[in-house]
Amino acid sequence: MNNYILTIAIPTYNRCDLLQLTIESVLSQVGNRLDIEVIIVDNASEDNTANLIQKYQNRVKYIRNTTNIGIDANINKCVFEASGHYVHILSDDDLLIDDALAKILTFINKDLDFIFLNGVIFSESFNPNKMTSYDRIFISNNDYVYTDMNQFLSSIWIWATFVSSFVVKREKWTMNKNIENYIGTDILLSYALVDLLQLSKNVVIIGKPCIAIRAAYSGNYRIIYAFAYQWKKLLLEHAPKQGFNIYVMRKIFNKSILKDLLPRLLAISIQEKIKQNSKEYEYLTYGLNGVWFGFLIKFTLVYLGKFPLKVINKFINMFKLNNLNNSIKKEE
Repeated sequence: MNNYILTIAIPTYNRCDLLQLTIESVLSQVGNRLDIEVIIVDNASEDNTANLIQKYQNRVKYIRNTTNIGIDANINKCVFEASGHYVHILSDDDLLIDDALAKILTFINKDLDFIFLNGVIFSESFNPNKMTSYDRIFISNNDYVYTDMNQFLSSIWIWATFVSSFVVKREKWTMNKNIENYIGTDILLSYALVDLLQLSKNVVIIGKPCIAIRAAYSGNYRIIYAFAYQWKKLLLEHAPKQGFNIYVMRKIFNKSILKDLLPRLLAISIQEKIKQNSKEYEYLTYGLNGVWFGFLIKFTLVYLGKFPLKVINKFINMFKLNNLNNSIKKEE
């Protein structure tokens, strides 16, 4: 029988160099504590990950899959392999900011069902002295506890898909009999969160940045499946069945399309056009159907040439229209 109050679980695949930085950021705060567990769940990496972990073999629990089971299944395995009362799922390329662990433990002691961690985005190397409000998920340093789950989802919106901000009560996850149905959606985390929130009385957003988020997204067409098809299904079909307000969910989805999906798709379409009669085109059509500006987005992505797409992309970046941070929506 263990006495772990928290497991920090890191799913990884072929990111040996970045993983080392992530591990160091965690262990520097865990220190000699015996009530915090650190586990690595390796999705059959083909690089030097297994050898790297030997350096930390006395301080981390290492689990290696014999085959690559996909990101959703690997995240799910992280939770089921964890022994802590709470599980923080930390991406293998993100960092735990100094003093973040102490902040997390403060709210764990309040026995909340879910804790969302504010983060700051960085490129190349992280320098805590150069953090700006523009780079943060949330501008505010204040912590906010929610009892209205519609308001909470509205506050975190697209960040409900972001793994490193999730600290969840383990039993709330493992008791979900539908969890395996979400494997293969590419946003298992978000489906699991909606189910958890349906049964929750209070959750919290920690305002002080706890996670340094590496801005190194390597786009591929799975984002159309995840953020046009599955994200829409989650918000407009699954969440309302769980008791969430359809009008609030639609606002979240429309905001996500404009400020998150469109900039990602522009970057991809500049390199390779989305082809009609493809599965990706079907997913995009589904996602944009019923969105008043959907036809304009699809026309832009599918029919415009690379030069006008580059101009639009530059315009968006110049005026920071793809800024994903926002003020926390407080409960009345």
